[in-house]
Amino acid sequence: MRTTFRLETFVPIFRGEIDGNSFVFENISMTDGDFSNVDFSYSILKNFKMYKFQNARLVCCKIEKVEATGDALLEAILDYSEIIECNFSGLNVGQELNLNYVNIAKSQFYDLNERLAISRVNYEGIMMDPETKNTFTRNLSLQNEIMREIAKNDNLFEIRINEFEEKLRADVMIRNQIIESLEALNMEHINLAEEAFSRTEDHRREVANNLEEVIERIRQIELLLEVSKSAFKTPKFLDIHRIRQEQQYDPNRWNQLLTSVSYSTRGTDGKDGTNGTNGSHGITYGASGGRGGDGGNGQDGRNASDNIDITMGAILSDNLLYVRDDNNAARSNLIVLTPSTTINLDASGGNGGNGGNGGNGGNGENGLNGVDANSNSSGSNGGNGGDGGDGGRPGLGGRGGDAKRITVKVDEMQTYLLALVNNALSLPGTAGKNGSPGLGGTAGYGGRGGKSYTYYETIYKGETRINISHTNPGGHDGPDGRRGHDAQHISDNQLSGVAGNIQYRLFDGNFTQARNYESVFDPRLFSAELLGSVDGIIEPEETIFVDNVIVGNLSDMPTPITGLSVGALNSNIVEFHDFNRSLLESQILKGAARQVRHFPIYIRDTFVSSRKPVYTNANVDFRVYVEPISASMKNFDTVRDKTITAFDIRYPVEISEPGRTEVLVVGHSLPVNFVLRNISSQDLETPEK
Repeated sequence: MRTTFRLETFVPIFRGEIDGNSFVFENISMTDGDFSNVDFSYSILKNFKMYKFQNARLVCCKIEKVEATGDALLEAILDYSEIIECNFSGLNVGQELNLNYVNIAKSQFYDLNERLAISRVNYEGIMMDPETKNTFTRNLSLQNEIMREIAKNDNLFEIRINEFEEKLRADVMIRNQIIESLEALNMEHINLAEEAFSRTEDHRREVANNLEEVIERIRQIELLLEVSKSAFKTPKFLDIHRIRQEQQYDPNRWNQLLTSVSYSTRGTDGKDGTNGTNGSHGITYGASGGRGGDGGNGQDGRNASDNIDITMGAILSDNLLYVRDDNNAARSNLIVLTPSTTINLDASGGNGGNGGNGGNGGNGENGLNGVDANSNSSGSNGGNGGDGGDGGRPGLGGRGGDAKRITVKVDEMQTYLLALVNNALSLPGTAGKNGSPGLGGTAGYGGRGGKSYTYYETIYKGETRINISHTNPGGHDGPDGRRGHDAQHISDNQLSGVAGNIQYRLFDGNFTQARNYESVFDPRLFSAELLGSVDGIIEPEETIFVDNVIVGNLSDMPTPITGLSVGALNSNIVEFHDFNRSLLESQILKGAARQVRHFPIYIRDTFVSSRKPVYTNANVDFRVYVEPISASMKNFDTVRDKTITAFDIRYPVEISEPGRTEVLVVGHSLPVNFVLRNISSQDLETPEK
């Protein structure tokens, strides 16, 4: 903000008390006013008469209709100023006059040019109109020199006149930074610092670059504001008063509103089939096992119950989002519009139920063992083993349900609202899996045959004694039973449901014509790189810049006309402020890309002191935000090579661990040796004592 001085409040003698603040000096006539050593920088002088201007600074000033009558321009500095309709004829110039990069229009220098012949005049980048050129007629040598300089800049004159006011406003930020730096210096160094700044070409180039960046930033914001005027208009289909009445909206009861909403017509999933029961085991000797029960079939998934047709519109003046359900007005919602607001849509078919497993067959019982032989009878055979029961058949999986259609409609000036659609699903229901076949029961073993029996008989023939043996045979072992059959495996060949479709419709302002798309705009970060430090080392508490940020769009739908902004995600290492986001004010079509202006990130100092040098690796996680609601888009930083922006954090000087000694004798001292290593790309000077 500038302070305006007029005649009734002006003091005739200042003696350097203004000190470069922004003022407007208007309608002041003081032919005896002494303005020696006054810093008028960044001010406006209009309808102004004065006597002395000795050693005055008029850097970046607008000087209009100013008339000087005495020794006004002795050692004066008018660099980067605009001089319009001024009369500097008849002045006594002195030793040096600085007119670098000055724009002069409709001004008179008739008598001045003779005195300029004995002065040193700096006029690099000077520009003036033909009317002013004609006043430099008496000093041909000086005139030729100045005309040559003007010729180099003629084609820039008109542009600089038109851009001066904008650059002057943008330069206030740089000026404030410079003033803060100068105030931190000792007063005895201020004049030296100002002179070094004004004469250092590199510093001047840096200031010019900063000015261009600020001007570009202002231009982006102005364009975004112009575009946003249409985006902030409530679409015609929204009757705000009716909606507020229907939704019973009370601004004093803000917490009554949701911040997210879901619409679902998804079909229900089919139930799984029941598993078959296992067959019973054989109970008596040689009994067969029972057959396993068949698995039940899974139920079919239900089809989605209805299409989802919604229309969205923002009432940005109230931070409200109205979502109208075009199939059922009762399901319409008025919700709070925040960057984290989400809209979830699901018109998928239900999944089919899985088939039940077949039951396993029962096990066969073992056969009865035979009776052993004795002296009176032979042994009996063992009984047959029981057969195992067969496994039950598996149940079939159910069919998947069919999906329905999803349609989302918005005003084309509020395309940014589509960033709030977190999920939009119109998927076919998957078929259920068939059950597992039942396994056959194990066979029973045959019974063991009875054992044989041998006995002895004694007879006498005369006096001879004879022993005779007799054997009754045993029985045979019974045969084993048969193992039950496994049920046949059935391959999964059930059908999934039919997929639906999703359509996004962007309507004109009258909601009569629309452009249709199958997907929402999909901005992606293609590339980015870091501008490292001049010494090649990135250390804690340092600010570095991200450059060459290229953003593209993978969807057929263009990005919103209200623009995108790109920034970085905060972490325990990287600190990023939202006001440093870089704006993309124009739309990005499919296959096109835009380059983002570079922006700063700050490296936090979160490292704990230890005996080892600081060293860690970090990366920048980028985010894109849809303006003007600052909604973050998913999958933005997923396609680029992240190794390009990986960086190491360390200090330029590292110290080794001190050398060790085995024994330190009581009362003695030992030198401790360690090594300082400069790992940067620049020489480092040791501080003076």
